[in-house]
Amino acid sequence: MKFVWSGFCIFLTALTIAHGEKILSKRNADYDAHEEIDCQTANFGTAQTIRNSMCRSRDTLVDLKPTTGYRFMPSKVSVKRCDGNCRTGSSCEPIETRMTEVYVELKPLLGSRRMKQCAVVRVEEHVSCRCMCEKTKGDCNERQMFDKKSCKCKCKAETENKMKCEEQKEMRWDEDDCSCKCIMMRMQCSTNRNWSEAACKCK
Repeated sequence: MKFVWSGFCIFLTALTIAHGEKILSKRNADYDAHEEIDCQTANFGTAQTIRNSMCRSRDTLVDLKPTTGYRFMPSKVSVKRCDGNCRTGSSCEPIETRMTEVYVELKPLLGSRRMKQCAVVRVEEHVSCRCMCEKTKGDCNERQMFDKKSCKCKCKAETENKMKCEEQKEMRWDEDDCSCKCIMMRMQCSTNRNWSEAACKCK
């Protein structure tokens, strides 16, 4: 009898695991699975998908920040906020905003009041949006210039400086900083001499 009961428990456990794996597999399939189709057939649908995901003002749930000692009901409200796809290096940002009023119930965190309390909260709403560079001119150093098209800081004289840098075997050109950097380990210099990172030697 014990053997039969033990076998039944093992079968039940295996069935539960298999069912769980099936649910997990279905859950993953909802996000990861795709079906390849002819691009000509998908043209209209692709264009529609791109339009729907473009940078624009859309309904977004935002958290309200209540006054200390209170909570709002509801704690989240739907307002227009900028969101959507932009090219690499840029993000969907508001270019025009306004304050809108939302109405909530006011709940004290300590104690209780029989009378219902209400409040009006002013929340920022985005009216219009545009894809804007995440970096600005201020993020560039004196050796760089800001390129609005690529939203990147580019070296002012990259080719010339890079060639001069690469002629020195102990130096390496840093694309991000637009500078020639020493790749040698810092050395202990003799008396009256100091290690120079720029020259990559004791001077």
